[in-house]
Amino acid sequence: MAEYAVVSARHLVGVPEGLDLAVAALAEPLAVAAHAVNVRADIRPGDKVVVSGPGPIGVLCAMLAKLDGADVLLTGVGNDAEFRLPAAERAGLRTANLSDTPLEEHLRREFGGAPDVWVESSGSVRALDSAIKSVRPGGSVVVVGLYAEDMEFSPTLSVRREISILFSYSCNHADYETALRLLAVADINPAPLLSKYPLENASEAFEKVGTGEAVKAMLEP
Repeated sequence: MAEYAVVSARHLVGVPEGLDLAVAALAEPLAVAAHAVNVRADIRPGDKVVVSGPGPIGVLCAMLAKLDGADVLLTGVGNDAEFRLPAAERAGLRTANLSDTPLEEHLRREFGGAPDVWVESSGSVRALDSAIKSVRPGGSVVVVGLYAEDMEFSPTLSVRREISILFSYSCNHADYETALRLLAVADINPAPLLSKYPLENASEAFEKVGTGEAVKAMLEP
């Protein structure tokens, strides 16, 4: 959020001509999601995919998986139902509030059984545990969330069910190029996720993100 910044030219990625700069600013979270979904995961048309965590990375992962032809369900809990899940629905995603209805019931109703792929973006060890236990035998769990607590994990069940657990961290130059291309051709429309604030209201923007009242806050000079 500095007025000026100096970086080496080799770290710059060109913004496609005509792309609105406010939209281009979403290239970073979208690049992280693109790395998780397009590089680390092996999502195919028709796959049943759960994405846990309706923050900006999770919602964008769900949008990318849907773009790849998957049948996608985005899950959240608690306060997510008031702000973040409705924003995701406005972006065209199917959602589930796990605080109201058990996960197993959602999976049975939406998919008729276990998902093929689970993208865990919430940073909740409980969600990660559910992901590992809930994907079908031979299914995949892609972990893009970061965690503030340790997790107890007994691998035997996953070994017997041949679960693939993949980890995805950040993004690279190619992911940025992918993200900007998707934004430029409007394959991904981030508008329903954005809450814009003037720069002088930056503290309010941070507060809204912290309480989950905004999916993605944007400061405008």
